[in-house]
Amino acid sequence: MNYSFLLFVFAILLCSVGVGLYVGWCSARALFARRWQRYLWQGFILVLSLFFFVPMAMRGGSFLAMLRVVGVGWLVSLPYWFIAAAGFHVLTLIHRRRPIFPGWVGQQPLRAGRAACFASFVAVISIFAYGYHQYVNPVTTHASITLKKPGGAAGSVRIAVVSDLHLGDIAGKARLAQNVAQINAIQADMIVLVGDIIDREPDILWEQNLQEEFLQLKAPLGIYAVLGNHEHIVGRGDSCASFLERYCGVRVLRDELVPVADGRFYLAGRRDRNEGRARRALADIVRGANSSLPIIVLDHQPVNLSLREAAAAGAALQISGHTHGGQVWPVNWVTPLLYKVDYGLGWEGDMGILVTSGLGLWGVPVRIGTVSEVVDLQVHFDSPRGGTP
Repeated sequence: MNYSFLLFVFAILLCSVGVGLYVGWCSARALFARRWQRYLWQGFILVLSLFFFVPMAMRGGSFLAMLRVVGVGWLVSLPYWFIAAAGFHVLTLIHRRRPIFPGWVGQQPLRAGRAACFASFVAVISIFAYGYHQYVNPVTTHASITLKKPGGAAGSVRIAVVSDLHLGDIAGKARLAQNVAQINAIQADMIVLVGDIIDREPDILWEQNLQEEFLQLKAPLGIYAVLGNHEHIVGRGDSCASFLERYCGVRVLRDELVPVADGRFYLAGRRDRNEGRARRALADIVRGANSSLPIIVLDHQPVNLSLREAAAAGAALQISGHTHGGQVWPVNWVTPLLYKVDYGLGWEGDMGILVTSGLGLWGVPVRIGTVSEVVDLQVHFDSPRGGTP
């Protein structure tokens, strides 16, 4: 049993209920004069605050998918409602000591409260509209990194880094077609898919014939993938891997090492930490490789312990996703505390690190303070350490 995950969910539950109760109390006082109306409204807000947890634990079709989006949407919006409620609460307390509002506010408190709630609603909806725009307009981020080891006859390699498509509740075939066009526009030597290709149910791969889009991907050195934690949520990682390899022309690496570009460098793909089975030590995976050639590691989660393991095993570069760059504010202020590199380029000793925020997202189709992206990564070999984002 994953006790850390259960603790994490319990912490989210406490925060969601606590903040929801406060928001419900403040908004009920602002909107309604009668006590029963306030109680009814507070009950509604409490249900919304718990709404995230029920549909997330259930499997099913489009109706449950919609409920999940609503639940996550409310959870994500809670910090914004809290800021609005706390802000107006503080201003009200100040006004009682020293008037700062027009005279009609004190004379018509219900009207003033409703106006404040309406202003908060418009502000939050505007923020989420901006976040949706950020999601549906992914960017191509250009990055360059120079590794210390030579790459055989290759001076450099251009890699299109794709992660966290999260095909399912939010993204389907039309979205994937747009993603594929953007990836191919890079004209990369190699394409890597760094996990969380699906969101929950792998059935979408067959039901929407997504192989038709994956087969459009073009890269002379090949298309490689590792699986993420979401492929294993319902224990269907094997199905996803089989689909990608049999029908899409994608090589899925699961604790495997393969030579690339006629042996100019190696690619090592890791099983995800949440797959439910012990993954091999990277030192065992790369044993027997030519130590003079660079090893590029694909590992969905940029967990600090895994970064140290990869660097100790002699890897030259690790490419990861998973974090979404935090996806929405204020989570993007938290992820740097959890990961040594939560987004962009970094280093672990002599090993370079690239973490992408991904093309897709989880839960609700908004990005606030982050971007949806494909990374156009230029990897240079055989030079002193350096790199620019």
